[in-house]
Amino acid sequence: MGSGRSWWSGSFVELRGVPSDAVETIEPQRKGMAVTWSFGTPVIDFSTLMGALSQYAMRAGEKLRQHGLNAARLTVFFHTNRHKPDRPQYGATRTITLHPMTSDSLELIHAARRGAEHAWRDVYGITKAGIMLDDLVAAELRPRTLFEGDTERRERVMGPWTRSMVRSASSPLCRRHRDSDASGRHAAK
Repeated sequence: MGSGRSWWSGSFVELRGVPSDAVETIEPQRKGMAVTWSFGTPVIDFSTLMGALSQYAMRAGEKLRQHGLNAARLTVFFHTNRHKPDRPQYGATRTITLHPMTSDSLELIHAARRGAEHAWRDVYGITKAGIMLDDLVAAELRPRTLFEGDTERRERVMGPWTRSMVRSASSPLCRRHRDSDASGRHAAK
């Protein structure tokens, strides 16, 4: 009974002459996944939103590789607080087709940036954002393209890295470092 099946399904199969231990339950393949989060305070600048979306895309890539999957479409979304109708409301969703299909976090971050740049409006305080991946296919079954780069090498490099080891260039920590001069002070813009 610990396998998730009800007690009678094993008995029913055994009555038909098949031993119950020969019946194997197969987990269905995932069709999509999402990484989303609500912000404690509204986000009003694009760089902060992009830093969060980069982390979500990085995590989504990790989840894809963990399950041995590749995604064909990435959807980036963000919106204001719908429960405060007295404030300006805005919601945006952009879907990017990933060609070739991928589980590469850097490709996912690039696609998320493209979608977010097309949807961003400066005047709104964003309270929730996320990344959704659709049309998931097992990595070994994904269609190959003629001009596809050396994905096997890149997958070997991406495999052992985790969020704590890799920071994308769009994360707030890297932006602060990039914008500072040699003495560690932030450069004037």
